Amino acid sequence: MVKEKSSIGVIFKNFAITILLLLMLLLTLVGGTIFLDVIGAINLSRIVPKSSQIAKIPYLSTYLDYSYHQHLSEEDRIRETMNRYREVLEGRRKELEIRETGINSKEIELKELEEKLISFENNLLNKEEELIEKEKKVNSLLSQYTASSKNIEKFALIYTSMDPNSVAKIIVDADLRTVARIFEMMENKRIASILDALSAENPEKVVELLAVMTKQKDN
Repeated sequence: MVKEKSSIGVIFKNFAITILLLLMLLLTLVGGTIFLDVIGAINLSRIVPKSSQIAKIPYLSTYLDYSYHQHLSEEDRIRETMNRYREVLEGRRKELEIRETGINSKEIELKELEEKLISFENNLLNKEEELIEKEKKVNSLLSQYTASSKNIEKFALIYTSMDPNSVAKIIVDADLRTVARIFEMMENKRIASILDALSAENPEKVVELLAVMTKQKDN
């Protein structure tokens, strides 16, 4: 029984010594390889390709990168530096292109908005001109037609459909007796809105018109 335990102990001891010797051998190989690489006897970065699985081991990959730069010639170092600068400059150039594209896009949007505003302004001017033409036509009708019942009804419809401010501008230069007869054919609410607009245009005209309207009612 004692011999059996002694035999197991010897086997375990031999196994441990073997493992220790293997570790020492491995460390010696690694250390020797690194030493030879440092003094320039070998180039480890060329022996172990960067694309291999071994080169992806964390600490080893760092050393391989160091070894690669250590073994570069002066010409290769300059080339590496120039390549890095080119990459940086290329990256900056692409950033500037992206920014320039964004600026151009904003300029196009602003130009389109400006064109829309100009178009809107032109439409307003055209509508204003149309309104002036309508006022001229109404004034022409007032000067051409007599104040017959039929014409009074026609102008009552016209005044009802027009903007109160536009009617107020017409009334300023119109015959107040004719206007009073036209108002007789219109709704009181519509008349009030026209008189309110006329008071802003010519307050004295409102007084005169009300006097004529009152006189006609009395008659």
